[in-house]
Amino acid sequence: ARFIQGLNPGLGKKKFGFRLADPVKSAEITGVGKNAVAPFGMKQPIPIILSDELLKLQPGYFWMGGGHVDAKLRADTAEFVRVLKPFVTHFTTPLNDEELAALKAVSSTHLTLPTKRIV
Repeated sequence: ARFIQGLNPGLGKKKFGFRLADPVKSAEITGVGKNAVAPFGMKQPIPIILSDELLKLQPGYFWMGGGHVDAKLRADTAEFVRVLKPFVTHFTTPLNDEELAALKAVSSTHLTLPTKRIV
């Protein structure tokens, strides 16, 4: 929020509050439904804010919405920044080792395939 406040001098703190957009309003602005929004091809241009933590990823890519709820796009981070020119700033906090291990444990239980064929 501080980054965006800095781009809007004179506006008070109470004017800034980040939250997920209402699905109906989001569809009006973007032209696509919930969990499908991509940062290009929208009905109205929307500024893109990218976490500086994404620039540290190895390999250097990330996944995002692809315009349909079942479509996801893999984006090369450097190319994404070069082409779309997002605002890059610090607004995320990486998980610590304990949080990451807990997330991996939960993810692995949901992603495990059955060892026997179900007929």
